[in-house]
Amino acid sequence: MSTVVYKVTPDSKVETARLLMAEKNVGFLPVVDVRSLLGSVSEREILAVLSI
Repeated sequence: MSTVVYKVTPDSKVETARLLMAEKNVGFLPVVDVRSLLGSVSEREILAVLSI
């Protein structure tokens, strides 16, 4: 059994992350480059950015 990991890159737009979270019903996305995990983005962080 395997699980799909949805992720974004540092170059991804906030809107891309928001749409992916909404479509896949996830509240958290890792931010990765080719070799490593750089950080993460959550629904709460997306909402904070969009409400500015």
